[in-house]
Amino acid sequence: MNKVKLIFYVTLVVGVVLFVLESAGYALFGDEYIKYFGKNIISVSSTLFFALKLLAINLIIGFFIAVVYDTVYKSLPGGFLRKGLNFAFLLVGLEAMPFILHFYVASPPGVLNRLFIIILSQYLIISLIVAFVITGLYDEFHLKARAAGAEDLAAEKEKETEGKKAKENKESGTKDEKEESGDDGEKPGEPGKNNTGSGS
Repeated sequence: MNKVKLIFYVTLVVGVVLFVLESAGYALFGDEYIKYFGKNIISVSSTLFFALKLLAINLIIGFFIAVVYDTVYKSLPGGFLRKGLNFAFLLVGLEAMPFILHFYVASPPGVLNRLFIIILSQYLIISLIVAFVITGLYDEFHLKARAAGAEDLAAEKEKETEGKKAKENKESGTKDEKEESGDDGEKPGEPGKNNTGSGS
């Protein structure tokens, strides 16, 4: 799997994960969202159009997350756990904090405290889950790439060894043929010497 296929695959996975987690947030805290967004969220969220729109938005976000992670993957220190935590903090800074701060400024005072804590907690959990999911996908990709590279290297070395053996066998066969042809060349001369001696 090359980089383009990997980014496409990660986009699909992250987009679906975001869609499921955000849908779960709307289902669990629907009453709190109603206080902020109004009663229309119930009628809208129950329609297929809202679900498709939410999925499309999350796929777009998933694509940008995949591109950013592909860019910073090699610079993230540590193993799976540390990479996941580092990228989770990066997600919070790039995606969650701007929305949360905008929500904080635009929220009515009566619904601010509880819903703000809910959205902040929800985005922190989503960022952690998405970061660990994408880190696992990239680690799996790089492990497979290393394994494939090791197999290719081993096959190349084996092919090179076989080539050397074939060359050595060919050289030894040529040497034996030369030696045999040299012995055969001396044998016809001996009877000639004997014939000359007997004639004199």
